[in-house]
Amino acid sequence: MAATFSRRSQPWPPIWRGCRRNTRKHLDGVIGYSFLTGKIILIDYPKQQLVLIEQPMAAWATVRSCHLRHSVPLRSFGDDSIPLLPDFRFGDASAPISLDTGSNGGIALYQAALSLPGVKEALVEKGETAYAGARGKSTAKTYSLNIPVGFGPFTLPAGQTVTLRKAQGADNRVANIGNKLFAALKLKMLLDYKNRVMTFYGDCR
Repeated sequence: MAATFSRRSQPWPPIWRGCRRNTRKHLDGVIGYSFLTGKIILIDYPKQQLVLIEQPMAAWATVRSCHLRHSVPLRSFGDDSIPLLPDFRFGDASAPISLDTGSNGGIALYQAALSLPGVKEALVEKGETAYAGARGKSTAKTYSLNIPVGFGPFTLPAGQTVTLRKAQGADNRVANIGNKLFAALKLKMLLDYKNRVMTFYGDCR
């Protein structure tokens, strides 16, 4: 996660690696897991703001207009520090994915995702793209995924652009989800590393 931040709200450049190429704003540094441990971070995708807060209730002024809310425990895969979303939907199927706020992409499928009912049949190849995330930079083929995707009360329609990675993945992680998806959903995301809870807010008016 790359961002300029303080204990008050302020604009932030895109929070993915490579943002020097995508914004004229100065990149002051990269926020890593060692910094986030024990802290509470509110990411407001529609307003492009990142806020470091002391208590979850401090987010109320930002999220009180939101009509949708979804909370899950903040857990990771084994020794990995990247958070887990346990039931991400791919059409009628669901499976665990990693939530990567250091990724400049949307949905990156691992090979294990192809075994989910309906996923392989829903892929239509489009081309190739470069990407950057918590594990570095590479290239991958892009596809249109012709089934709806989402989690909790949040859904994006069929036709989202996804990448297919060469990594196998596993039953406990079939995809990696980055900032483009959360921005497309227009979410506000509360990452409470202190109390180990993630809360997502949507339909904010």
